[in-house]
Amino acid sequence: MKKVFILFASMSLLACSGPEEVEENEETLADVFNELNEELTEIADESQKLAWTLQTDSVFCEIEIPNRMKEMPKLNAVASIKYGEVIKEDEQVFENYILVLPETFEEIESYELKVELNCKNYHEICKEKLLEGLTDVEMIEESEEPIDLNGSQAIISKLKGNKQINEELTISIYYELAVVQGERGFYQVLSWTLVDQIDRYSEDMDRMTQSFKELKN
Repeated sequence: MKKVFILFASMSLLACSGPEEVEENEETLADVFNELNEELTEIADESQKLAWTLQTDSVFCEIEIPNRMKEMPKLNAVASIKYGEVIKEDEQVFENYILVLPETFEEIESYELKVELNCKNYHEICKEKLLEGLTDVEMIEESEEPIDLNGSQAIISKLKGNKQINEELTISIYYELAVVQGERGFYQVLSWTLVDQIDRYSEDMDRMTQSFKELKN
């Protein structure tokens, strides 16, 4: 309220000033506008921070999750982090989900594989598994080589495809899959929504993926 009062007082001062005072008063008014804009920006930034929470499984990793999403223990039995949102607005249902699935190097060694896994070939395995049951797949974006993701290597894919739920229902799904190679193992960070809801959720999906970080021993 004090800022608003100063703003109105400055505008009144400018209106009553003579020609010789206009330049000085304009500079004063500009300073007030800049100060007020900075304060509003800080408030907006703080509000944005409060809308997100850093979630951790306390063992493997942490990730930022928007507060609109709730933990969904039944979403996936082996995921260490699992959140989602299902809401209805104006007769339309909106859905967004995220999972983090860890697999330690010790677990992988027990499989006695004939090939040594790295970020690239583990990503291919995960992507092929994701594509099972999908038709009309369109790859939107994919890292050609591993990138740095908060100290770990990662390959990120964005794709969409159709999934037949039953004889009468087929849905179009948008996925963002990050496969991360950390110091303790591999992680799949998988989020998804409906294709017609990409504009609503894609930025949040990007932020969740980019916030992923392996916990160090």
